[in-house]
Amino acid sequence: MWGNLLALAGALCYGVYSILLKLKVKEDWRMDMKLFFGFVGLFNFFFMWPPIIIMNKLGYEKLELPPNGSVYLIIIFNCLASFLADFLWARAMLLTSPLTVTVGLSMTIPVAMICDFIFKFKWNSPIYTLGAALICVSFYLVNKNEQEDNRRLD
Repeated sequence: MWGNLLALAGALCYGVYSILLKLKVKEDWRMDMKLFFGFVGLFNFFFMWPPIIIMNKLGYEKLELPPNGSVYLIIIFNCLASFLADFLWARAMLLTSPLTVTVGLSMTIPVAMICDFIFKFKWNSPIYTLGAALICVSFYLVNKNEQEDNRRLD
């Protein structure tokens, strides 16, 4: 139950964050992305590390260094990949809409299913395939609707 509530809170925060970003910035040229993500990182550093350290001291969450040096390379690669993904997400959201980008992110599910089939020869259940097809249809319909809205505005 606690995990479900945290997932719901995370989804709510994501929705508020993406909509407020689009409403406040409006045009992509009005925002310096490097400065924006610099401040996001700074706020995360100052507001997220103290609770983690407190939880470590109280014994709720164990904070420890990775066991060997190869993990550091994985962490660095993951940081770079996350930064690139967040940068492209914010840019795409400013160029399109929060709905289009969010539905576009869900396209990772059908892509992963296709990659499993191609590289691992893994078949998925019919219900999973139906769900992936519905994601593709929703992505098409959202993009078509946004394209029609843009034509009406022009």
